[in-house]
Amino acid sequence: QRSKLAMAGDQLKNRYTESFANTLHTAWGIILASGFILGFVFLMLTRKVSQDIAMQVDAIDRTANELANEQLLLASVLSSLPIPLFWKDDTGRYQGCSRSFAEWIGLSSEADVVGRTDAELPWDDDTREHKVKLERSIMRSGTAIKNKEMMKKRKDGKCFVVLASKTPLRNLDDTYVGLVGAYIDITERKAAEVRLNGLAKIQAECPSEIYVFDMHTYELLELNRAACHNLLVNEDGYRGKSLSNFLVESNAKDLSDHLLPI
Repeated sequence: QRSKLAMAGDQLKNRYTESFANTLHTAWGIILASGFILGFVFLMLTRKVSQDIAMQVDAIDRTANELANEQLLLASVLSSLPIPLFWKDDTGRYQGCSRSFAEWIGLSSEADVVGRTDAELPWDDDTREHKVKLERSIMRSGTAIKNKEMMKKRKDGKCFVVLASKTPLRNLDDTYVGLVGAYIDITERKAAEVRLNGLAKIQAECPSEIYVFDMHTYELLELNRAACHNLLVNEDGYRGKSLSNFLVESNAKDLSDHLLPI
C-alpha cells in the first residue's frame, strides 16, 4: 500500500513538474515573442525618429545656408552702394558700412570701420562730439532725422557739407538696438551754388545790359538791372514777355535775321 502511494506521489510530482516546465516554456516563448515585437517596434520608432531628425537637420542646414547667402548678398549690395552708409549697435559700435563710407572718411575698406566706435575713427573732435551726441539722442527718443544739412570735418582738416539721414533700429520687442545712417555729400553742389550766386551778383551789378532769352520764342528769361532800366520795367516786369514786345517791328525783324544763322 505504501509503495502504491509512493508511486502515485511520484506520478503526481512528475505531472506537476512537466506542467510547470511546459508553462515556463510557454511563458519564455511569450516573453521572447513580446521582446522581439517590442524590439521591432522600438527599431522602427528609432528609425522614424532618426529620419525625422535627419530631415530637420537638413532643413536647418538649408535655412542656415539660405540665410548666409542672403546676408552675403545684402552685405555685397550695401558695400557697393555709391553713398556713405553705415549701421551700428546701441553701444555706438559700427556693425557694417558701405565701401563709400569707409573711403569717404579716409579709410581703405569696411574692415577698418566694423567693430570700432567713432572715438576710433578719424573724425575732427567737434564733429565726433556732435555726431555721438546726436545719435544718442536719436536712439533715446526714437526720432529720426532726414536730409538734415550739416558740416562734417575729418581729422586731416578736410570738410564736407552733407545731407544726413539717421533712423533708429528696433528689434521684435520694439526696443531700440541701434541706428542706420546715410550721408549725401553736397560739398560740390554747395560750392557751385556759391559760384553761381557770385556770378548772379556780378551779372546783376554789371553796368552793361545783359539779356537772356529763348532763341526760338525770344521769351525773356533773365535781365540784369541795366537791361531792366533800358526797357523801363522792374525786375519782375519782363517775366512771360518776349523781347520783340519791347522793339519796334523793324528792329524785331532785324534781330530775328541776325540770330537766324546761330
